[in-house]
Amino acid sequence: WGQTKPSELALMDVQHDASGQYACTVTTESPIYSKTSESHDLTVIKIQNTDPTIEIFKDVFNVGDILDATCTSGPSKPVPEITWLVNGRRPPDTYMKPIVKALSDSASAMRLTFPVSDKLGAEVQLTCLSTIPGFLNHKADFHDYADYRSSSIIVSVAAKSEPVTAGCGKEFISIVVFATTAAAVAAVTFQT
Repeated sequence: WGQTKPSELALMDVQHDASGQYACTVTTESPIYSKTSESHDLTVIKIQNTDPTIEIFKDVFNVGDILDATCTSGPSKPVPEITWLVNGRRPPDTYMKPIVKALSDSASAMRLTFPVSDKLGAEVQLTCLSTIPGFLNHKADFHDYADYRSSSIIVSVAAKSEPVTAGCGKEFISIVVFATTAAAVAAVTFQT
């Protein structure tokens, strides 16, 4: 109360439960008067105490493989939103799917699944953003968020391998067809 003044309210050691709408009311006894101010929202955030974790089961992929990764945020209130970036760009929403599970610690999880293409390059950077509020845009800086955490990993894309024919693929087939045809003609000639 020592820091509270007639026109100011000081809140100490607030928790997430203190979030909500706040207003003040002015009342007088003589003359009788009462007036309530406009209400304003107050959001108290319990920030994440750890960076998000990325789980992936291999770190080298072939073109055509399906890359499957999961990101889990640290606990916070409200629950942070997760966004994936692939080589610094947000992939289409169809590649990202929230994982719904009973998380008593107020964490969230998001799965990323997409086909590996040679257009991604030899190394692919996967970044998981765990933010409050959710992803704003590519120009947003971490200062634009109330809480911002990120983790990144690099995975490799193996070079596309060409089939090995040792120079005898079509030629061998042509020789076999010619030899079979010649043998059939010879067999017909000897039977007549």
